[in-house]
Amino acid sequence: MQRTSLEFFMAVGMGVDSNFTRPRDTDFSVVISGEDCAPCQQLTQPLQKVQDDMPPGVSKAMTGPGLTVLYRSENIGMDPAAHNVTLAWVNARPEPRKHYKYYIFINSS
Repeated sequence: MQRTSLEFFMAVGMGVDSNFTRPRDTDFSVVISGEDCAPCQQLTQPLQKVQDDMPPGVSKAMTGPGLTVLYRSENIGMDPAAHNVTLAWVNARPEPRKHYKYYIFINSS
């Protein structure tokens, strides 16, 4: 992971930094392979841990308004597998599914 790239995206793209405005009508899903992501602690502090059954490939999930952080237990399949985990998460949610016009997938490097 390119830590500076992720920190920049969190501040500017996601509006985590108080100097930038959070995009409206945008939901973010951050997929972490493994258990350790120091910059992500800033994201996960206000989130709640999900107790539901997890879709395949997800070991832990935390959610809040407009943000989901998904943890993968293994980094198998690289970026396409992480993107698939996001789509599986969206499809597995019990609450009414939002109808997204676009999905945009990026990685931190």
